[in-house]
Amino acid sequence: MESAHYRNLFLDETSARLSLVAKHLGRLVANPDASDALADVFREVHSFKGNASAVGYHRLAELAHAMEDVLQFLSETRLPRTARIFASLLDAWDLLARAFGDLANESGLDFSSALLELHAIKEQASPAAFSPSTPEALWPGSSSGGSDSPVQRYQVCVELDDACLLRSARVLAVIANLELLGTVLNVNPSLDDIEAAHDLQTFRLELVASSTAEAIHTALMTMPELKSIEVVFSQPHGAFPQPDGTGVRFQRNLREVLALCEPLVAYLASDLGKEVELRLECPDALLLPQDTASSVSDIVLQLIRNAMDHGIEGPETRLAASKTRTARVSVAVALENSCLHLRVEDDGRGLDYGAIRQRAIDMGRLSDTQGEGVDTDALSDLILQAGFSTAAEVSHISGRGVGLDIVRHRVEALGAELAVHSVEGQGTNFYIRIPLTDSVG
Repeated sequence: MESAHYRNLFLDETSARLSLVAKHLGRLVANPDASDALADVFREVHSFKGNASAVGYHRLAELAHAMEDVLQFLSETRLPRTARIFASLLDAWDLLARAFGDLANESGLDFSSALLELHAIKEQASPAAFSPSTPEALWPGSSSGGSDSPVQRYQVCVELDDACLLRSARVLAVIANLELLGTVLNVNPSLDDIEAAHDLQTFRLELVASSTAEAIHTALMTMPELKSIEVVFSQPHGAFPQPDGTGVRFQRNLREVLALCEPLVAYLASDLGKEVELRLECPDALLLPQDTASSVSDIVLQLIRNAMDHGIEGPETRLAASKTRTARVSVAVALENSCLHLRVEDDGRGLDYGAIRQRAIDMGRLSDTQGEGVDTDALSDLILQAGFSTAAEVSHISGRGVGLDIVRHRVEALGAELAVHSVEGQGTNFYIRIPLTDSVG
């Protein structure tokens, strides 16, 4: 396993999200009742933890896991939503961001104070059980409403820190971060030159967005290894068209992004004592916009994590069931008629619809009468709901009912369709159809 390669992928995939989480936590410090921000932070911290573990950054994963515990209690109203608690979470995330910005020296950072603070907060949690009657109030979806602010054009100039090691990766992370705010145009030097450069110091680009210059500057300020940032208003635009031949929209090779599946499967197989073969089918040169590629990656990684923990049996159990000792997880991607067709499949034990039905009744999401007549499609939909899990206890891998909620959230944001098919004893198949409105290479 080429660990350096996978860690660079982790760097690329995570950089753009560091400032996003900090932004949401900052909102919570100012307004503890911003439940949509709480749900978004939970999803991102959960993804960060899993990916950090997969590529060997276990201390980062440990701190993220402690943050998850506090976020879980907040979502269950077992802890009060106070500015102090959110400030402690922000301090912990800042520490993770600093460690992420200097991964070569990550082992030398002291996480003990942050861990003690988070554990002390957890000790204050009330023993009250999760209230099943209002799951939507505790786990709201993110608002997808657009901004009413006018679209503007900005000139952005960024100078990298002298100590920046992976310069091209850092530039690509900055571009990916800005893609969360609007459309990136006219990158100078070009993306090809940036990827080939080893001594790049300064780069410029144009950003078309409805954000203010201050918001753009703030989004970049939280990123590591940047010496200076200049955001200058250029000219206002109502509906700004991308000029033919001059615009650059940052894209990612999806197969390279999905390469993170390999270390994840290896890590989870070792951790869970299972034997698993990963089969990945994806066109070699399929380019997607950064945000779409990241969402597809999140979906695939969460489905793999769910299959490895819940669906795949141990070797001896498989042999006793007349199955091969080594399980199989397949990820297949195809592009057809301006749609991305994604299939994640395993040959594990399949969904236990009886256990799902009983858990839904126990949580109050189904009445006894409803449970008697509910079909498998409705039960499959239940496992995608936030806070729903059949796990007996929370582990460092799953059990919080957030993993498949991330899948549902990403699917909805992409305007995609999702179908689940499972046969007891044979496995589970998740099929997702994603319409692509942007140009795809």
